[in-house]
Amino acid sequence: MGSEGLSTDEAGEIAMRAYRDFIKGHRWTAKVGFICYEDEVYDSFSRARDELLGHFNQGELKTIPKIPDIPDIPVHILSLSIFMNIFINPDVAFNLLQMFTLDSAVNMTLVLLCNKQLRSYGANDGLWERLVRLHFSQLRSYVPLKAFPIIPAMFNNPKWAIEEDFDKPQVSTLCKEFIETKMERSIFAGMSVFRGNIGTITHVDETPIDCFIFPTNPSLHNHHIGAAAAIFQRAGWELDVLIASEPYSRRRHYRTTEAIVTPGFSSGADYLIHCIGPYFRMPRASANLYDTYINALSEARRVDAQCVVIASISTGSLGFPIDEAGEIAMRAYRDFIKGHRWTAKVGFICYEDEVYNSFSRARDELLDHFNEGALELMPHVPALEPPQLND
Repeated sequence: MGSEGLSTDEAGEIAMRAYRDFIKGHRWTAKVGFICYEDEVYDSFSRARDELLGHFNQGELKTIPKIPDIPDIPVHILSLSIFMNIFINPDVAFNLLQMFTLDSAVNMTLVLLCNKQLRSYGANDGLWERLVRLHFSQLRSYVPLKAFPIIPAMFNNPKWAIEEDFDKPQVSTLCKEFIETKMERSIFAGMSVFRGNIGTITHVDETPIDCFIFPTNPSLHNHHIGAAAAIFQRAGWELDVLIASEPYSRRRHYRTTEAIVTPGFSSGADYLIHCIGPYFRMPRASANLYDTYINALSEARRVDAQCVVIASISTGSLGFPIDEAGEIAMRAYRDFIKGHRWTAKVGFICYEDEVYNSFSRARDELLDHFNEGALELMPHVPALEPPQLND
């Protein structure tokens, strides 16, 4: 607000959401008021309060249970100055940031970094390390391959450049990591796992699909089984002709982990990505499955796909245990986001209930421990043991 550059509407919404989240987290019943000296601040804060009352659970912390029969607590609109004065005390500010939900903590971090008086908190390595560990389980052990475009601008307010007496403190790399990891996690959370038939689906959340990733056999030919059979059927005869043509047929067997792009023909998508997944008894099966997903996602990014549907790889006739396959698939997608900050809409389509349940569970577990094992050479999955054969 004011010289700090944050609009009164944004400040009002953040303040009301922060107070709402604090109530939900701690059931605090103290009388609270926001005092407003300017009419514009009063109008924005009043409007934010009324809108949040109309959608009270929107964006709330999912792990906090809904609280029945709590009486309404009047919140009188008073001022942002009192609210921000709370944060002048570093101990209070740091404790509050650790009590907030992830969304509220990041929003308040942005408010602090845009405030000339409080921006020095961005240099406190200890605070940001605690917040990263609290929300993402561990610090990242890699250098991102691509920066988020918004991050450099976020830490350089053009209004401050003309003030010669203002010495900007250095914002901690851990502070940037906290904000960036939240952005990565938001991309991952936008990915969906759903039941469906890859032979008929056309949209994900009303967005038309322009790329299918699916498992196939090393020859790429239609063996009339699984997801590949459904893709060949919807793509039509032109795909059969292409795969039988000399550029493809001269390689009788593609190697495990390869991802081969072809046109979509009549499938309704622009691109088809044929994936050669591993048989679960082969050496390095887990690493090969991980690499297969990474190679497929790399091809989708290369062709600039915007809405990608992925069928589970190696969980059918290749016999890969479904729980391990789900964990590897989610870790591969998470790592790809962390490496490239890829923002295409992605959905994993599951024909069988067992696959859906395993992939959904793996997605939810990774959201709770988002940095765990990130961008390691080998994902943390249990060693696979071949099944015991009956005598």
